[in-house]
Amino acid sequence: MKETRKDLIWIKRISFSLALGLLSYFVLLTVIIPVSRFKIVNPEKITENKKNPVKEINWQISVDDSLTNRAVSLKSSEAFLLSRLEMVKSDSISLAISLKDSTISLVVQGIAIYSSKIQHFKISNALLKTDPFILSQWLSKPFEVDTHYSSIPKTPVLYKKAPKDTIEAMNQLEIDPLKDDLIPVHFTLSLDRKLLLNFEQAADTLGGKPRLIRPYKREMRNIRRNNILKHLVRFSPVEIVPEINIVIDKKAARVIYRGLPEKALVAIQIQ
Repeated sequence: MKETRKDLIWIKRISFSLALGLLSYFVLLTVIIPVSRFKIVNPEKITENKKNPVKEINWQISVDDSLTNRAVSLKSSEAFLLSRLEMVKSDSISLAISLKDSTISLVVQGIAIYSSKIQHFKISNALLKTDPFILSQWLSKPFEVDTHYSSIPKTPVLYKKAPKDTIEAMNQLEIDPLKDDLIPVHFTLSLDRKLLLNFEQAADTLGGKPRLIRPYKREMRNIRRNNILKHLVRFSPVEIVPEINIVIDKKAARVIYRGLPEKALVAIQIQ
């Protein structure tokens, strides 16, 4: 009887050690190593006169806080202008996001064709903790949309039964394809240089049925889960991808998502 109890104790100890080891392995590859290795890689040839980020860091230590904040603000504005200037070269629709002014716009060759107010946003700590001068340099070149995911179709399709004759055609009512669109508008833009933009409609404009958005949320969870599992199986640390969550009204979310072409350019200004 005593030997049986000893065996059970050893089994429990071994099970606890295995569970603790797996948990430590998971935390090591998904949190500790990714956070310690995270670093923003600036694109090459952003400007003709590159500045050494290290010199800028040393400079900001030696001046007053107010001057530092002013310099950061000017650097952020300059980076946003350089990014938008780069987008002027493209004749397709691009996206300009200014978190500083809480505005988001669809632009064509520098001209805004649609604008909306950002009601709320949240930035990953990985970006907030990055040196602002290095961050501005990173943002001074537009991003490109690699892939996108959404709760609504990119191009809506309207099925309409052909009338038998002219009289029936005259009596048919025009159908508004957006009138019965109850699906909440959420979408994600995965950008090159490792950045995710998550858009969702404001809570006060939800109106539709929340269950209709479950497939989109399930898909995003599966993508994150599969990415973590892939790295764990390969014994490689998970790569941190910073995210920016943006809340806008439903109409703006629909217009922006459906108005952006494939491989669209995106300019971003962070506070």
